[in-house]
Amino acid sequence: MNNPYSIEMCYKSGEKFYTGKVIGDIFYKNFKLNKAILWSKQQFGINVEIFDHLLSKGVQQIVYIDTTTKKDAWAISLGDFDEHKEMKQFRYGRQFFVGTEFAHKLDEVPFVPFINNTVQIHEE
Repeated sequence: MNNPYSIEMCYKSGEKFYTGKVIGDIFYKNFKLNKAILWSKQQFGINVEIFDHLLSKGVQQIVYIDTTTKKDAWAISLGDFDEHKEMKQFRYGRQFFVGTEFAHKLDEVPFVPFINNTVQIHEE
Protein backbone atom coordinates (compact mmCIF):
# COMPACT_ATOMS: atom_id res chain seq x y z
CA MET A 1 0.00 0.00 0.00
CA ASN A 2 2.06 2.85 -1.25
CA ASN A 3 -0.34 5.58 -2.26
CA PRO A 4 -3.05 6.83 0.09
CA TYR A 5 -6.59 6.82 -1.27
CA SER A 6 -10.17 7.63 -0.33
CA ILE A 7 -12.91 5.01 -0.51
CA GLU A 8 -16.30 5.74 -2.02
CA MET A 9 -19.02 3.15 -1.43
CA CYS A 10 -21.31 2.69 -4.46
CA TYR A 11 -24.70 1.09 -3.81
CA LYS A 12 -26.98 -0.77 -6.23
CA SER A 13 -29.47 2.08 -5.81
CA GLY A 14 -26.98 4.41 -7.50
CA GLU A 15 -26.14 6.26 -4.29
CA LYS A 16 -22.48 6.89 -3.51
CA PHE A 17 -20.95 7.86 -0.18
CA TYR A 18 -17.42 8.79 0.81
CA THR A 19 -16.50 6.53 3.70
CA GLY A 20 -12.91 7.20 4.64
CA LYS A 21 -9.26 7.07 3.67
CA VAL A 22 -6.56 4.43 3.60
CA ILE A 23 -3.18 5.85 4.59
CA GLY A 24 -0.43 3.31 5.14
CA ASP A 25 -1.97 0.40 7.02
CA ILE A 26 -4.76 2.44 8.65
CA PHE A 27 -8.31 3.09 7.43
CA TYR A 28 -9.68 6.37 8.77
CA LYS A 29 -13.48 6.15 8.81
CA ASN A 30 -15.65 9.17 9.42
CA PHE A 31 -18.98 8.80 11.17
CA LYS A 32 -21.50 11.02 12.93
CA LEU A 33 -21.83 9.79 16.48
CA ASN A 34 -25.20 11.47 16.89
CA LYS A 35 -26.56 9.65 13.79
CA ALA A 36 -24.82 6.30 14.06
CA ILE A 37 -27.39 3.56 13.50
CA LEU A 38 -26.25 1.26 16.29
CA TRP A 39 -24.58 3.71 18.64
CA SER A 40 -27.31 3.01 21.18
CA LYS A 41 -25.88 -0.53 21.26
CA GLN A 42 -22.31 0.84 21.42
CA GLN A 43 -21.14 -0.69 18.15
CA PHE A 44 -18.92 0.42 15.30
CA GLY A 45 -19.87 -0.66 11.78
CA ILE A 46 -18.45 -0.98 8.30
CA ASN A 47 -19.79 -2.26 4.97
CA VAL A 48 -18.89 -5.90 4.29
CA GLU A 49 -17.39 -5.02 0.90
CA ILE A 50 -15.17 -2.32 2.38
CA PHE A 51 -14.06 -4.64 5.19
CA ASP A 52 -13.13 -7.35 2.66
CA HIS A 53 -11.22 -4.76 0.60
CA LEU A 54 -9.28 -3.62 3.67
CA LEU A 55 -8.35 -7.21 4.54
CA SER A 56 -7.15 -7.86 0.99
CA LYS A 57 -4.96 -4.73 1.06
CA GLY A 58 -3.29 -5.57 4.36
CA VAL A 59 -4.85 -2.78 6.40
CA GLN A 60 -4.14 -3.37 10.09
CA GLN A 61 -6.34 -0.87 11.90
CA ILE A 62 -9.55 1.16 11.60
CA VAL A 63 -9.72 4.59 13.23
CA TYR A 64 -13.28 5.87 13.67
CA ILE A 65 -13.48 9.67 13.78
CA ASP A 66 -16.62 11.42 15.03
CA THR A 67 -17.19 14.19 12.49
CA THR A 68 -19.86 15.93 14.57
CA THR A 69 -17.33 17.23 17.10
CA LYS A 70 -13.97 16.20 15.58
CA LYS A 71 -12.87 15.71 19.20
CA ASP A 72 -13.31 11.96 19.54
CA ALA A 73 -11.68 9.01 17.79
CA TRP A 74 -11.40 5.28 18.47
CA ALA A 75 -9.07 2.65 17.05
CA ILE A 76 -9.55 -1.07 16.58
CA SER A 77 -7.29 -3.61 14.94
CA LEU A 78 -8.71 -5.36 11.89
CA GLY A 79 -7.88 -8.66 13.59
CA ASP A 80 -10.00 -7.81 16.66
CA PHE A 81 -12.78 -6.52 14.44
CA ASP A 82 -12.68 -9.71 12.37
CA GLU A 83 -12.72 -11.93 15.46
CA HIS A 84 -15.72 -10.24 17.12
CA LYS A 85 -17.81 -8.98 14.19
CA GLU A 86 -21.46 -9.74 13.49
CA MET A 87 -23.28 -9.09 10.21
CA LYS A 88 -26.49 -7.06 9.95
CA GLN A 89 -28.51 -5.91 6.94
CA PHE A 90 -29.65 -2.29 6.70
CA ARG A 91 -30.81 0.12 4.03
CA TYR A 92 -27.23 0.44 2.87
CA GLY A 93 -26.48 -3.23 2.47
CA ARG A 94 -24.68 -5.77 4.57
CA GLN A 95 -22.56 -4.39 7.36
CA PHE A 96 -20.30 -5.82 10.02
CA PHE A 97 -20.57 -4.47 13.55
CA VAL A 98 -18.39 -4.88 16.58
CA GLY A 99 -18.80 -3.70 20.17
CA THR A 100 -16.92 -0.61 21.29
CA GLU A 101 -15.29 -2.61 24.08
CA PHE A 102 -12.91 -3.99 21.43
CA ALA A 103 -11.71 -0.49 20.46
CA HIS A 104 -9.77 2.06 22.45
CA LYS A 105 -10.40 5.79 22.56
CA LEU A 106 -7.49 7.82 21.25
CA ASP A 107 -6.00 10.67 23.27
CA GLU A 108 -6.02 12.87 20.17
CA VAL A 109 -7.96 12.90 16.94
CA PRO A 110 -5.43 12.24 14.16
CA PHE A 111 -5.03 14.74 11.35
CA VAL A 112 -6.13 13.12 8.09
CA PRO A 113 -5.04 15.05 4.98
CA PHE A 114 -7.06 15.62 1.82
CA ILE A 115 -6.41 12.91 -0.77
CA ASN A 116 -7.20 13.16 -4.49
CA ASN A 117 -7.06 9.47 -5.37
CA THR A 118 -10.41 7.66 -4.91
CA VAL A 119 -11.24 3.96 -5.14
CA GLN A 120 -14.86 2.90 -5.63
CA ILE A 121 -16.16 -0.18 -3.84
CA HIS A 122 -19.41 -1.59 -5.25
CA GLU A 123 -22.18 -3.26 -3.27
CA GLU A 124 -22.46 -6.95 -4.11
